[in-house]
Amino acid sequence: MNRIIFGGGFDPIHLGHINMAIMAQQAYPGEVVFVPAKIAVWKSSSISQEHKLAMVQIAIKNIPGFSVDTFELDQPEQPRSYQTVEYFKKKYPNDKLYFLIGQDQVNAFHEWAKPEEIAKNTQIIYYERPKYELNEVNVDKYHMIAISGPTMDVSSSDIRELRSAYLQEDVIRYIEDNELYFIKKLKPLLKESRFKHSKSVAHMAYQLAEHHHLDFSKGYVAGILHYVAKGINDEESLRLMKEFKFENAELRFGFSWGKR
Repeated sequence: MNRIIFGGGFDPIHLGHINMAIMAQQAYPGEVVFVPAKIAVWKSSSISQEHKLAMVQIAIKNIPGFSVDTFELDQPEQPRSYQTVEYFKKKYPNDKLYFLIGQDQVNAFHEWAKPEEIAKNTQIIYYERPKYELNEVNVDKYHMIAISGPTMDVSSSDIRELRSAYLQEDVIRYIEDNELYFIKKLKPLLKESRFKHSKSVAHMAYQLAEHHHLDFSKGYVAGILHYVAKGINDEESLRLMKEFKFENAELRFGFSWGKR
């Protein structure tokens, strides 16, 4: 059986991750195993393991052949990828293992811990992302194979800061219910009634945009933020405009954000 190991921070898991996994499964039919990291090796912090696991489970629950393995979350310290591969090699000795990464990860793969062992014990497959330059030396050295498909310009960091919302709606609801990421920053700015109203509008905008094949991410972001400046006084409005480089916003739009 083919098993595709898909590790990552998943902080949070988004539709770009799901798209990669679906395309990999189409190329190599079998099981895609999501392996959430305790803390990604390039980060100093991450959301709690419980929240991370819950969001991954929500995101993949209705997709055949998708599963999650908590090996990395269960370790006292974050294991390296070659150790995760060793675990899967022992767990599934008779299966063909694939190791899924993004094209951006190809370029620095030679800097990973024991990359030769990963390449020896799995077939490394990478998802093509044309905007990234490709390190052909690493592709050849580690016998990597490209898979292609639609690309989504989305990152977990953008979602954490509400620059986008390319998430399944159930994952968004989990973020809201547990006051994670952008919700933790947004909620204190609004009265409870306005916060509830903003969430309702955001989900309606998400669903309408999705129904009409429009950008549901923009719909959600517009909806959740549509009340955010309500009640902000002129002094705070000007401070925010300067902070976010909108010094001439009143001149261009002809009104004060604080008086909308």
